[in-house]
This record gives sequence, structure tokens and C-alpha cells, in this order.
Amino acid sequence: MAYFDYNAPRLVQVGRHEDGALRSLAIDRDFDAQGRRQTVGVVSRSVRTGRFKVIAGERCEIWESSQSSVSEIVDLRCVTADGIELWRGFSGGPTLYEAVKIDRRSVASGEVDLPPGLMNRDNWPLPDTDEIADGSVVSLVAERPGAAAKTFPVRETIKRFRSWTLSLSKYGDGGQRITLKDGAAWSFLSAEIASDGTYLQFSALFRRDGSAASGATMQPVPLGRSELILREPCDWYDMTPRLMDGGEKRCLAKDGVTLKRAPWSRGDGTVLSAVTVKRAPVSFRTLLDPPEAFSAATWGLPD
Repeated sequence: MAYFDYNAPRLVQVGRHEDGALRSLAIDRDFDAQGRRQTVGVVSRSVRTGRFKVIAGERCEIWESSQSSVSEIVDLRCVTADGIELWRGFSGGPTLYEAVKIDRRSVASGEVDLPPGLMNRDNWPLPDTDEIADGSVVSLVAERPGAAAKTFPVRETIKRFRSWTLSLSKYGDGGQRITLKDGAAWSFLSAEIASDGTYLQFSALFRRDGSAASGATMQPVPLGRSELILREPCDWYDMTPRLMDGGEKRCLAKDGVTLKRAPWSRGDGTVLSAVTVKRAPVSFRTLLDPPEAFSAATWGLPD
């Protein structure tokens, strides 16, 4: 189910399991009045083409959206004069979806109001926030940020609590990306913050037992080489062996702590090395950082 607020503007998409439990949540408000997206590390723009289609009996204009710093693929959308998206595809690619029927009628507010409780952590399958377990905190710094600082982080903090990992990435333009991931169930939460502190995007995916099978295809693959970082040995792994246009490699200590990370995309990339490593008992609450990133008030959602 998708909800779009023209006044904000903001797009909220909600997915649920068969029993109604929350499966996914995506909040997108990373665009300005000129149609330029503000995603951290991405330079994007949307423009009208002046080309039109007639779909399901309605006339719509094709818009082109591109992300110049990420790929050369152009996203195409056909939108009516009053903002209804009827078709979406990619340049030189297949149609992703196309409207087959439009029913214009009066709509009660209850049909389009956001449901409450989407950001209520009691509805999320997370560990007890006060539970204590062995953990670690690693600070990493890019070795040679250069031009890559626009699309790759220059500093990172990685915190671990059992199978959960929080990565707080800071970019050269001042933007930040937060990713909280469960390596056991392949569930995750993430948020993007602009350099001025504006929260741009939030996304979450909560898998059920057995639904993590797709993650089996992304099991790390040993690369057969080791390194010594901060007087501690680590082994290199390809963390995304099946990705073609991007991915990352990591040098992991014997207990799984990341001592070096090398993300890349379309031939460009960076390397971040640990400058401090601390192992100590932590609570899961310390991974919900910053706490406002996981608050309904931050994203303008009902409690």
C-alpha cells in the first residue's frame, strides 16, 4: 500500500505479511520543489520531456529521472496533469508497470490516512532494547577519499550486538546514512540524513523465519588473503559475490569485527580502515542511534 502527501511532499509505502504484521516500510521525502532528489551520495534530477502517452483512457506526460553519480540508466514515468502515475519503465528497458483502470470518485479521508503505529518499535521484531550482550564499536576512516567522497563515506562507525550491526556512514558533503542490519534474518532498517540535518529517507524490511533463504545467495566468499590492521589479523571476504555493478569487500577479524571495508560501484570505490576498535558488552539500545531516526515524529507519522 502506498500513500503520497502532496503537501509535504512525502511517499510512504507499507507492506505486510499475510497475518497483517508489518513486513516493510519505506518513507521517501528526498526531493525538492525543482524535482531534484537529495539522496545522500547521489546527484539526481527529474525533467519533463514534452512527450505524451494515452494510458487507460488518460493523457500523461513522460518524465525522465537520472542519477548521474550512480548510473547512466534513465528512469521514465508517465504522469497525468493532476499527478497520477500511470506507467513506469527505463530507457531501453521493459515496462515495470502500467495502469489498466482508473476510477475517479470521491474518497473518504479514512481511505487515505496513514495507519497508526508504523514506527512503534513494539511492532518491529527487534531484540529487547535493554538486553546486554558482547559487542564492539569500530571507527573507520577513508584512506584516500578524494572525489569518491561524493558517493562513498569518508568516516564510519560500526557497532555490533550479536547478529545485529549498526553502520553510521558520513559523507564528504556532510550527509549521513544509518543502516541497522540483522545478519541472521536478513532484516534491516536504514535512514538517510542531509547535510543540514533533514531526514530524507527511511526504509525497513522484516523477514520471517525461512524467508531469509534469498540471503543464502549473498553469503560472504573468502578471497584467500589476509592483512594486519591495528596489530590484529583479518581475512578478506567478498560480501556481495553475486552483484555485478557494485558491492563491497571486507577484512574481518576472527570474531567477525570489520577492520577494513572496500565498497565499490561501476569501477569507482574507496577503502576505509579501522583507527580504533573497542570490544565490550553493549545493549541493543545503543544501536538505535541516533534515536530520532527511529521516531514517528521525525517522519511526520501518527503514533
